[in-house]
Amino acid sequence: MNVAIPETVEAAITKVNNKDKELTAGGEVYGIAKTSNVTNYTADTDDVTLYLDQYGYVMDATSQSDDGDKSVAVLKSLSDPEQGRRAGSHDQGRHF
Repeated sequence: MNVAIPETVEAAITKVNNKDKELTAGGEVYGIAKTSNVTNYTADTDDVTLYLDQYGYVMDATSQSDDGDKSVAVLKSLSDPEQGRRAGSHDQGRHF
C-alpha cells in the first residue's frame, strides 16, 4: 500500500471560476479536482491551505474566513458632547 502526502499551497484565493473548475491562488492557476471535497470555492483575502493531488489539482482546502476574527466595538457615542456631563456633575467619566 502506498500513501502519498499531498503537496500544499498556502495563499489567498484571488479568483475562482467554478464553471471551468479553476482557481487562482498565489498568482498561480490551479485546476479543481473532480474528487474535490469542496463544491464551491470563493475568492477571499485570507490565506488558506490548498491540498493538491499527485497531478497538481486542488482536492481540498482549509476553511475560508467566516469573518469571526473581524469585529468592531463602539465604546461610547455622543451626538452632543455636553450631553454626557451635567452642570455641577462630579463625573470623571471618559469621553471617547
